[in-house]
Amino acid sequence: MNAVFRKWKLSLNALNAANKYLDCLVQTQTYLQFLILVIICIITVYIPFPSFTFNYYTF
Repeated sequence: MNAVFRKWKLSLNALNAANKYLDCLVQTQTYLQFLILVIICIITVYIPFPSFTFNYYTF
């Protein structure tokens, strides 16, 4: 009976580790998607109107 309990506890630890890994992966992917969204927003503003970036350098 003790061996069955030990095996059950080992599989529970493996599931817990997999859960932590997947949770971290989803959180990292969320940060990455947010960063991509911010970059796309900046590109959407600056690509059609590049004169915004050069106003400071014109004399």
